Order: sequence, then structure tokens, then C-alpha cells
Amino acid sequence: SWGKGDKGQLGHGTDQDQRLPTLVEGLEDVGTVKLVCGVYITAALTENGELYIWGLVVSPAGVETMQTTPRIMEGLHGRDVRHICCGGYHAAVVAGNGEVYTWGLGLRASRHGQLGRGDDPDLFVPKPIKVLKGKDVRHVACGWEHTLCVTASGQVYAWGRGASGRLGLGDEASTNVPRLVEALTGNNVRQISCGYYHSAAAAAVRQSHPTGVPKSDSASTTKSRHSDNNDPDALPLHPLSSASLTFSSTQAPDSLSSASSPTPASAASGKSLPSPQSQSQLQSPQSYQQAQAQAQAQSQSQQNLSHRRKTTPLSVAWDGASHTDENC
Repeated sequence: SWGKGDKGQLGHGTDQDQRLPTLVEGLEDVGTVKLVCGVYITAALTENGELYIWGLVVSPAGVETMQTTPRIMEGLHGRDVRHICCGGYHAAVVAGNGEVYTWGLGLRASRHGQLGRGDDPDLFVPKPIKVLKGKDVRHVACGWEHTLCVTASGQVYAWGRGASGRLGLGDEASTNVPRLVEALTGNNVRQISCGYYHSAAAAAVRQSHPTGVPKSDSASTTKSRHSDNNDPDALPLHPLSSASLTFSSTQAPDSLSSASSPTPASAASGKSLPSPQSQSQLQSPQSYQQAQAQAQAQSQSQQNLSHRRKTTPLSVAWDGASHTDENC
């Protein structure tokens, strides 16, 4: 660990700052699997489910003490801790039986209830949240003054300060007991995270949009909105008065002939278009370059459409020669 150590949070046995990473000797042989940092505390979770903590800690009598080396959290000894998270001035763990334990500043200090134990004031030893008993919690996250957890079934519960909507409950009210985040029900949430003023969740599947509109309805609305513009077959060809545009699904570009390759419209009517030689005006190379640029711009606008169908190269014929743009 390294950085500011004025509260013993570095775990080196002193309150001195460290400018370079330095080995925490008290954890050298315990098999640390997870490490978290709070404001003035640091906690380490070991392979056998023991929790070590150091920094500015509070004794069961409510007395602040500077713990400069890692020490086992006696209140969680034998609980087989699986997950640990530190907030602004509180912490939470998930025990092996799926219960959530919290401690730190609660109603007395901040009045927002981030410990989730109802009317309980500040807690100096970890205690379980009774409302979550039997929920089989797998993961917990702490913000500055709010807390979230996710269960094995993918449900999310939130409690603490609700300002700015950080709890996801649809309002800004604070709550001192866990409440189900109904907006995430059915999304099979697997991971959660808390920031200072906001929260986030990662879901295995998405059942609905954040606005509450079912995914299927939203998809059909999007398709209907673009159905007239995103189908390549529905796009009108650029009107070239002195050249014929041909699309072929069976012939290679070199075999396309201005005299024998009909446009989609002529194919449907059984009529063939006259060759460029029989027309009174022939398209100039400059006109072709302009048509090519327009066709490329039209193709670029279609590339991000998920339902675009593959088309064959666009062939523009003038002066009896066939020219192919592979980007269309």
C-alpha cells in the first residue's frame, strides 16, 4: 500500500505517508483474495473467509482508535465472509449464508439509513440486516451514503440516501431499510456498483427498456419508423438521364452489359432498356463521379442498419463500357 497514512490506513504500523508501494507484512501469509479501501480504513478478505481491517476504527464502546496494522474483525469471525465493500463512513459484507452485515455511521450521524437496519443508530460492530434474511444475497455495493445488494435470483435492493434518484426507486426519498428496485425486476442482474451520487447494474438479460417500454414493442416501433428508408430494395435509384444502372445477382461485374442487363423495373415488365449508344446524350466521366459520390454517401447511411441485406456491386455504363463501384 502507499499514499496518505495519517490514520494508519496503510497498515505499516505507522501513520507516515508512503510514496512508493510497500509490502503490508501483516498480510504476507494469509492468502488475500480481495482488498477494498474506504475513506480512512482498509479491509482485506482472505481465502478462508476471514476479514482483516485497519485504519481509523471504532471500538464496541464507540471510541475511535487508530489501528496501524491488519487485525481480524472479531465480529465476523467464523461467518465465512464472501464479499466486502466500504462506503463513505460505513461498510457491508456478505456472509457465506447469504446474509448482509453492516456497520459504521447510520441514522445518528448522517440520518440517511445506509446501514439498512431501520431505526438503529451508528453501529460499531457488524450486525445482520433482518429484512434481507433468507434472500441469499451474493453481492453488495456501498456509495457514500447509500447501499445496494443483489441476490442469487438477480433482484436488487437499495437503501440509504435517495437524493438525485441514486436508489433507483423512482423518487429521491431516503430509506433506512432495503427496498426492492422494481425497475430491474426480471433483468437477472449479476453485478452492481455505487458511485457518490449514482448507481449502476449489469444484467444477464434485458426484459425492458429503462422507460418501461417492452423490448419487442420498441423494436417494432423502430422497424416501422425506418421501414421505408432502410430497405435497399426500396431505395429509389438515382435518375441518370444518359446512363443505365443495373443490379445483377447472378452475373459478375465484368459480364454486365449495358445492352442486355435490365434494371429491376425493366425486369419486372419484361422490357429491356436501350443501350447507351442508342441514346442521344452520353454521360460524361464527371457526371459518373458525381453519381458515384452520391451512391457512396447513400451506402454509408445504410451500413449501421441491422436489417440491411447484402447487394451486388453497382454498375454504371456509358460509352459502351461497364464501370463498377465496389463500395456500393
